[in-house]
Amino acid sequence: MDILAPMGKAALAWVKKEIKAWQLDQDIEAVFHQAFSDASDAVGVLCEKSPPFISQIMALAQGKTPDLDLMLEAAAACHSQYKYDEFTQPQVVRDLKVFSRNLNNQWRDKAGPKLGDLPLGYSFFYLDLSYRQDGHPAATSEAPPRPAGLPFYLPRRYNGLLRHFQHWQDEIQRHLAAGGQAALEQSTAGRDLALGGQGGIGKTAMAVQYAYAHAAGYPGGVYWLQADLGLAQALAQVALGLGWPLPERANDQIITGLVLKHIQETPGRKLLILDNLEDPSQINALACLPQACLLATTRKSDVNLPPIPMDLPPEEEALGIFLAYAGKEGQDLDEGQKKAAYDICRRVGFLPLALEIMGKLARNQALPDLANGLEKAVEKQGLTHTKDLTSVAAALGLADQRYSHPRAREALVYLGYLHPENLDAELLGLVMLAEFGKDNDPGRIIDEAREMLASLADCSVLRPRDEGGYTVHRLVQEAARLTDPQREKGARVVAVLDAVIGAISKQGAYRQAYHLIPHLTHIAGLDGDTVDESAFPSAYILSWWGDYLRHSALYASSETVTRAVLARVERAKGWENPDYAINLNNLATVLWAQGKLVEAEELYHQVLHIDENTIGKEHPNYANHLHNLSSVLADQGKLSEAEKCCRQALDIDENTIGKEHPNYANHLHNLSSVLADQGKLEEAEILYRQALAIDEKAIGHEHLYYGYHLANLAQVLHKRGKLAEAEKLYRQAVAISLKALGPEHPQTKGCQRNLAILLADMRE
Repeated sequence: MDILAPMGKAALAWVKKEIKAWQLDQDIEAVFHQAFSDASDAVGVLCEKSPPFISQIMALAQGKTPDLDLMLEAAAACHSQYKYDEFTQPQVVRDLKVFSRNLNNQWRDKAGPKLGDLPLGYSFFYLDLSYRQDGHPAATSEAPPRPAGLPFYLPRRYNGLLRHFQHWQDEIQRHLAAGGQAALEQSTAGRDLALGGQGGIGKTAMAVQYAYAHAAGYPGGVYWLQADLGLAQALAQVALGLGWPLPERANDQIITGLVLKHIQETPGRKLLILDNLEDPSQINALACLPQACLLATTRKSDVNLPPIPMDLPPEEEALGIFLAYAGKEGQDLDEGQKKAAYDICRRVGFLPLALEIMGKLARNQALPDLANGLEKAVEKQGLTHTKDLTSVAAALGLADQRYSHPRAREALVYLGYLHPENLDAELLGLVMLAEFGKDNDPGRIIDEAREMLASLADCSVLRPRDEGGYTVHRLVQEAARLTDPQREKGARVVAVLDAVIGAISKQGAYRQAYHLIPHLTHIAGLDGDTVDESAFPSAYILSWWGDYLRHSALYASSETVTRAVLARVERAKGWENPDYAINLNNLATVLWAQGKLVEAEELYHQVLHIDENTIGKEHPNYANHLHNLSSVLADQGKLSEAEKCCRQALDIDENTIGKEHPNYANHLHNLSSVLADQGKLEEAEILYRQALAIDEKAIGHEHLYYGYHLANLAQVLHKRGKLAEAEKLYRQAVAISLKALGPEHPQTKGCQRNLAILLADMRE
């Protein structure tokens, strides 16, 4: 460039003079003048020395797409004559790409707001240069190979058609590497960040591409956490995907501790990706992991991570995204096709998600026809809530006509209510079967559901997962739900889920429904700001789901659902209401189960305060809430306070439900437990026997609660030295628990453990 520099200055002056001679629009002249000021010396010299080269620049100034082959031939001729390395094809392509980028940026900065859309020639010139520089990756591009033995859990597929992501990849790498190896050992500074931006812009896709491209830099493993499931369930998916064993019936705390310990003990730098992060507290739980980098995708701006805000791609890059999915990257398009391609990108607002769907449709439809259809679809969808949603809804409207299965569109509406990362044919088949009727063959319906899912994936409405099943973007789901304004299909989804978990709960086989948990928590978040308790999804059903999750020891998920119900009831009735008190009691119980005793106690006191001002101190619900407060007090060692609450609850029961009611037995059982903790074993034994006598009449010998009471009485008998009777009761309790809950339930195992301790004492 030292040789060209003197020539370049003269050439630049010549080019700027020539620009004025072209009699261009004043704004276009200003744009080109500035673009040449920022151009390399080689571009200016080629313009001066080669008439064919400058003729194509003039065509570009007139809004036409230059003939890049002709320009490169002209550069080659100059290279042959002058022997300058700057005139070789790779260097000329690089210089022209910088010139083209400057030209596009100048247009947007100076002329765009006044003159409107980017000239087609500018956009396609940049694309031609990009293709020439980067090549044309095949549609079947495979993911970069991963180092052997690397722990790698990434349920998303590598996207060989993704375009124009290198800038964001470089930004991610720069942020995550900024702290260096020493800082990674000691601090989170410089190693964690969040990809933020609007829906459909490609945050998740960027994180996926980064993980595949940079896996070798993380020998400690790459771990994908679906953050919106809650930390425990996200980590459970990691363990399942990597084949790490977890105990049956493990609760959230156990799952979190075991999986994080496994990750921590894996040597080397680690990458943890939190997709769709909503709860910043998850960052705190992971920050203690040594040598761990955190990369989050989120729509929120307050997740306590350094942000990389992603924007919509520039017009010329949006064209590249669309044409890549359309399979037209290497084809010569005439001016009409180019205009149609640009119009399609513009009408969907250059949103990558919509560009992908439209690109797949363009594979089998002429671009002008597709552009005309999109224009009508956008007008039809113009009353939707946001511009992005309008773009996606319009794209889906066109895709409706292209699905290979006639009921694919209907299936998509059902999928709009399920968790977007966990879609499978079996669940869709159950929902469709509920619609078709039980007389249909379930196997045939499930096979048909597979065909529906494949049809949606063919149009990029769904994306396949490597481990089976599909994912769907949340904007696609939102657009699909707009076509079900009365939530009729949503109600059918809820009814099917409710029936399945209800049947499984009755069997005590809770784990069989664990794969449904993401759907329960997802639906709980769809109520928006409704004030109608019976509106979809009903507060009653959500409350029952919260109980199911709590009884399954999945406390974080239960808390998510229970809080959603509580917010709904508060919007509908306010907080000084008996229904609000009942749901606040449920939340306190979930917190108690998680060991959050102080917070649980505070909420129970609030519950009782509301009860006093609404139903009064003589109501059975007041007694139930006193019973719960006594339990959390006892767990904190406040035994005298707990005993007082227990006796007050029993007094209320005697005057309301009577001494033969199952709830009276439960409250009597609770008092017995508190007395036993105080060492009052004789009185505790008497009361336990009274509770069991009530149970025999009220609920029978096989009920789970009867088994609980048997086990507690056996424990007191063990302490009092009545070992033979204690053994008999323990064995009865184990048998009841095995039948009701199965061998892996914590209650069953706890009872078996106590029996083993007793037998060991009897052998001594």
